[in-house]
Amino acid sequence: MEKNEFKSLCKKMFYKYGLVKIKNGYFLENEDYVLSIFFQSSYAATYYVNFCFSVKGYNKNLPNLEEVWDTDFSHRIMFPAIDGDKRYLSGLFEYGKFTVEETEPYFDVAFNEWILPIFREGKKNALKNIRKFFGPPENILYVRKGLYEYLLKEAAM
Repeated sequence: MEKNEFKSLCKKMFYKYGLVKIKNGYFLENEDYVLSIFFQSSYAATYYVNFCFSVKGYNKNLPNLEEVWDTDFSHRIMFPAIDGDKRYLSGLFEYGKFTVEETEPYFDVAFNEWILPIFREGKKNALKNIRKFFGPPENILYVRKGLYEYLLKEAAM
């Protein structure tokens, strides 16, 4: 697929799940989070698709999220990758090696298996979900001073 086809597929899938495009990202908001999606490109025909969560009541950058570094925790959609005869999943997607039809299901899997569950279950279940999908929360949240403790308090409420 070409770059424009990949971007069109992303837009279609993000709109399917209720996100809206604002400036250089896609966004969805509920009472606990702002979910944002930012593309990160390399110098090849590749992209990372970063899904980011910003915690309301904690994140001082809200509502001015302009890039992945403004958010509180994030992960990437895992796409198929090929290296010779080896096939595997990777956060770095080489869109020229795959068709739209091959790629689309990976968005559905990401949204249904981890993005929407984290988003819908809110701050109260954030630490449980971070542990389930990404690993130990204290390791994932270390870049945001006090976020782990903030979410511990939210979980206790």
